[in-house]
Amino acid sequence: MRRTPDDAEPGHHTKRLEMEKSRLEAMIRKLGEGIVLVDETHRIAFANPRFADMLGVPFESLANHPTLDTLLPRDQWPSALRDVAQPSDDPQPEERQLTRVDGSTFWVSITATAFRVPGQESVGTLCMFTDVNGRKHREEYLDLLIDIFNRSAGPEFFTDVTRKLARAFGVSISFITECLGDTRSVRTIAFWQNGAPQKNRVYDLKDTACEAVVGRSPVYYGSLVQQLFPKDRELEAAGIESYVGVPLTDSRGTSLGHFALMDTQPFPNRTALLDTLEMIGTRIASEIERNQTEAQLRHQNERLREEIKARQRAVSTANYYRDEITSSYDVHTMIGESPAFRKVLDSIRLVSGTDVTVLVTGETGTGKELVARAIHEASPRAGKPLIKVNCAALPQELIEDELFGHEKGAFTHAQGQRKGRFELADQGTLFLDEIGELSLAAQAKLLRVLQEKEFERVGGSKSIKVDVRLIAATNRDLAAMVREGGFRDDLFYRLEVFPLHIPPLRERMEDIEPLAHFFLRRFARSLGKEFTGIDETSLHMLRNASWPGNIRELENLVHRSAILSPGPSLQIAVPIREAPEKASTLDAVVRNHIVSVLNRVDWQVEGSDGGASILGMNPSTLRSKIKKLGISRPGH
Repeated sequence: MRRTPDDAEPGHHTKRLEMEKSRLEAMIRKLGEGIVLVDETHRIAFANPRFADMLGVPFESLANHPTLDTLLPRDQWPSALRDVAQPSDDPQPEERQLTRVDGSTFWVSITATAFRVPGQESVGTLCMFTDVNGRKHREEYLDLLIDIFNRSAGPEFFTDVTRKLARAFGVSISFITECLGDTRSVRTIAFWQNGAPQKNRVYDLKDTACEAVVGRSPVYYGSLVQQLFPKDRELEAAGIESYVGVPLTDSRGTSLGHFALMDTQPFPNRTALLDTLEMIGTRIASEIERNQTEAQLRHQNERLREEIKARQRAVSTANYYRDEITSSYDVHTMIGESPAFRKVLDSIRLVSGTDVTVLVTGETGTGKELVARAIHEASPRAGKPLIKVNCAALPQELIEDELFGHEKGAFTHAQGQRKGRFELADQGTLFLDEIGELSLAAQAKLLRVLQEKEFERVGGSKSIKVDVRLIAATNRDLAAMVREGGFRDDLFYRLEVFPLHIPPLRERMEDIEPLAHFFLRRFARSLGKEFTGIDETSLHMLRNASWPGNIRELENLVHRSAILSPGPSLQIAVPIREAPEKASTLDAVVRNHIVSVLNRVDWQVEGSDGGASILGMNPSTLRSKIKKLGISRPGH
């Protein structure tokens, strides 16, 4: 149909629509749907109050006939209005999420149809807005529930849930927490704010909106939450207006934590909101409980693995290192009352509480192994292994393998990996007996371990770190070996941090009788015999012997005599080497003893390492005895 000039005048159709408006108003005002009539220029010719309510604008503002695009973005219009073609006479409802002027959103179903004046062409479009917000939210909640309940477990589970919650409910903050030991403080395990994950944090619940949630019941503060919790600075800093929180409990009802939503705008009063969040809470709680159970199982498995390793290490040590010190007596049963031996005991007590390297010196049979065990058992490492290496008993070509172990294939017969004694002594003590027998090459490798606390197995390239306390022992004069080039000076100084000299038995004659009685009691029990003591003749023989084999010789002698003696008094029935005749008098014994000590200390009288200190007398007393006994230094 061709338009007349009159029809083409601007606003012509608006005038016609005005004529029909009065007829429709009475009916339209009673409808619960929003109704709007727009002309061909998209100017609002008529709208009912419900339409204004939906858009959040005053109804009076529509009296000026604004264009629709001042209230709604074009991409939210129904297709009939956005289409160039004429509106359909058979319209289909369309669902749109509209944005109010305040920025909030809501869902409607829009039906748009052509509006005609009788006998005329279409002069506008009549749109009916039906509120489907409640249904859409229920559908969204259901989709959210399905999504979260179907979400596979994993490291990103909690972050993903907070993201979905923030988007589904249109809030600025969503977070999940777990309790720290009690219900007074929590730490977040996922925190989503302003469209991005945030760093987790720990906070106290006191005086916060969360305090009423954890371990209690859901809370809903639709608005004014800052006024309710004025001491909660986090609410103020983020400009929070509304808060909803849901507690999380495990299958036994124990509080696990909570999750919450917060926003800078008031929350709508949605009936289904808390019900939906509580259902989501069961899924979150089950995931926290699962994680905690897995962590407990991992911890238990780790402890079990450590126990198995410890048992394997103990078995390996017992089977392979049968030469580990197994003395049946320790520092508490070390026998001796002589001043020289009391000084040894005092030194053991002083050094055992430290981790310093100890160099034990003394003649063969003086009890250097016993001293090493006494130091270990009185130290903080007492519960850890004490591993012994007799450097004199191993071929030089095997020393490195024994100390550091080897990798599979390191040499022809290396069928598997084997730990060395340094590695087996980790956290414990390594006792290197007869260290003076080490080759210079082995000394260099030992020095590196002492300096760097690490080594490589033979045939390996991986550095292995160890924490080992080292005790070394020798019956040789290492200082003299250093001067002669047989021992590295740098290793010597590393070993001699705390030198501890064990006097020979001939320098502690007062200890012979108590030691003999101690050995007799021990062997009597093992032999099933009873002895009343040691007869006087035998005691006289013991006191006058030279004891070149020291305590070990005395122990063996008492053992043999206990086997041979009928009792009840022990009789020494085997030959015994007496001291040389020239030392038969008391003065000769004292003179020889003083000379022996002075030779050992390079004739130094005073000082902590001087002869007077070792002999347990004042320097002036020692000088008097030297003069009285006619003692002089050879070559002087």
